[in-house]
Amino acid sequence: MTQRRLGEYDDALDVEADEKFSPLSATFRGGKQEPFHTWYPYLEGYSPDFVETVLHEYMNDAGSILDPFGGTVTTGFTAAEKDLDAYYCEVNPVLQFVADTKTKVRTLSDDKREEVANDLRKLTTSFGERITEVKEDDSLLTAYDLAFEGSEFFDEDTLEEVVSAKTVVLQLEKDNRLLSSLLSVAILSSLVPCSRLKRAGDVRFMDEDEWSEIPSLRKEVTESLREMADDLAHKNARIEEKPVLLCENADNIDKIPEKNVDGVITSPPYINGTNYFRNTKLELWFLDCLQKPDDLTAYRNRALTAGINTVSGEYEVPDVELVQQVVNDLEEHGYDRRLPLMVAGYCWELQEIFEKIQLQLSEGARVAIDIGDSIYAGIHVPADEMIVQLLEQLDYDHVDTVKLRDRHSNNGKELKQVLLVFEYEG
Repeated sequence: MTQRRLGEYDDALDVEADEKFSPLSATFRGGKQEPFHTWYPYLEGYSPDFVETVLHEYMNDAGSILDPFGGTVTTGFTAAEKDLDAYYCEVNPVLQFVADTKTKVRTLSDDKREEVANDLRKLTTSFGERITEVKEDDSLLTAYDLAFEGSEFFDEDTLEEVVSAKTVVLQLEKDNRLLSSLLSVAILSSLVPCSRLKRAGDVRFMDEDEWSEIPSLRKEVTESLREMADDLAHKNARIEEKPVLLCENADNIDKIPEKNVDGVITSPPYINGTNYFRNTKLELWFLDCLQKPDDLTAYRNRALTAGINTVSGEYEVPDVELVQQVVNDLEEHGYDRRLPLMVAGYCWELQEIFEKIQLQLSEGARVAIDIGDSIYAGIHVPADEMIVQLLEQLDYDHVDTVKLRDRHSNNGKELKQVLLVFEYEG
C-alpha cells in the first residue's frame, strides 16, 4: 500500500478560503460579540454568523434544521431566531444544561426576561458575600477527592469558594430554580479560568509561573452574571419556539418519530485526539455528574470515537477505499496501535449515524458538515475526503466543498477546515 503523506496528493490544501465565509466565523471566537454565545466557552464550536451563511447559501427554503452534534446549540438557536423548527442531539450533560438554561430564558416574555435580568444584577452585588457566609458543600468536596484522586486543580482558597458557591446554587434553587441555573452557568464558565488548568487545544495544567495570573472566582462569576443580564435585554433575545433535544446520543436518532427535517448543519468531533469529556471534567463534577473516576470513562464511551483515549476494543473498517488506505498506513507507520483503531472506529460510527439520520430527512434535504483534517506520524488523515466517500456510499449527493480556513498541526504542518455540503434525495 502506498503511504499517503501530507502534501503529496491533496491539491485542495492550496485552495483559497471561500469569500462567502469569514474564517473567524467558522470558530467559536467569531461569535464573541453575539448575545448568549459566550455564556460558556465551547471553543470547538462555530459562530451564529457561520450558521446564518450556511442557511442563506444552501438551505434558504428550509423550514427545519437538525444538529446531531449540538454542542451549546449554536445551530439550534440561530435557526430558532429565524423561526425555523430546530432539533439537536448532545451527549454531554454540561452542554445540555447550558443549552437548556439558555432556552428557558430566551422563550420568556420580554417583561419576565427583564425581571430575571434584574435578579441577576442583584446577584452580582451579593454573590461574593453569599459564598463567604455559607457552609461548603461537603458532598461536592467528597466527590472532588474521589473523582480526581489527588489531582489539585484549584488552590485551597479557590476550591473553598467553588464548593461554597455550590451551596449558594442549592439555596437559590429552593426559591428560584431559573436564577439558580443561571448562576450555575456563570460558575461553569469560570471554573477553568479560575483553576490551575488552561484551554490550549485540550485542557491541561498551567506551568507554575502562570499561577499568579489566575483570577478570583468571585470576580469571574460576577462578570459573567453581569454579561448575562445585559444579554437578556438584547433585541434578539426572545425566540418563539425552543430548540428541541431529540435524544442525547445521535446514534439513537433512528428511535425518534420522523421529523421530516429539511437541513442538517453540524460539526462532528474532529479526528484529532481531543477528549471532549475530559475537557469538561470540572464542569461535570460541579453539576454532580462526576463523582468517581469511572464516571468519566462511562461518558467517554458514549461519544463518537474521535481520540486515542476514546478507543475501546476493535472496530470494523468501512468498505471505503480511502478509509482502508489511511487505516493501513497508520497500522504500518503509526506510533500507537490505537491510531488506526481510532480512524476505523470514527468512520464506522459516523457512517452509521448518518445512515440513521436519513430516517429524519425530507426529500431533497441538504446536509452541511464542518470538519477538519489531521496528521499522525506524518500520515495525513483527510477526514473531509473520507466523509465524502462514506456519505456517497449512503446515497448522499456531494454538492460542494468549501475551504473555510487554514489550520496547522502541533508540529506546524498545514491543515485546513472545510464545509462539506450534500443533498439527500431519499
